[in-house]
Amino acid sequence: MIGFRDDGLESLRSKLRNMTEAELVRFGKSLRDKWDKFLNADQKKNLIELREAREWRRRHPKRR
Repeated sequence: MIGFRDDGLESLRSKLRNMTEAELVRFGKSLRDKWDKFLNADQKKNLIELREAREWRRRHPKRR
């Protein structure tokens, strides 16, 4: 399998790892506010559904 890493993504992950809980909350809220300005109603609905599906999957992992 061929893979690659985006240096920007890796630097973001490093930045997030070093943030305190309060800083992470502020960062998340600022991103949410920025995206709310750019998304239309259908896109927002799709993001909410995706978030809910991920939460459901987290709570109900596949049993082997």
